[in-house]
Amino acid sequence: YILMGIALGELINSYQKPSLSFAIFVLNLIANLIWSPIFFNFNKIGLAVIDLFLIWLSLGLLILRERNNRIIVLCLAPYFIWVSYA
Repeated sequence: YILMGIALGELINSYQKPSLSFAIFVLNLIANLIWSPIFFNFNKIGLAVIDLFLIWLSLGLLILRERNNRIIVLCLAPYFIWVSYA
């Protein structure tokens, strides 16, 4: 979460107004937060897999959109690798 916070700070500092990248980041954060209750509390494995795919897709899109910002890419790369493994 520390690296996500650094990436978010860099994302906010990179733009004067909210951007599509910021919206993708917020979508990713929401999907990340709801994954655990979906999987552990409600035992909805299929829905959890869909949510995990949404997390993976939003991270990939964010890294591609911000590929010129090394800080964002380096901060999100471990998260992307972990989600790819999971």
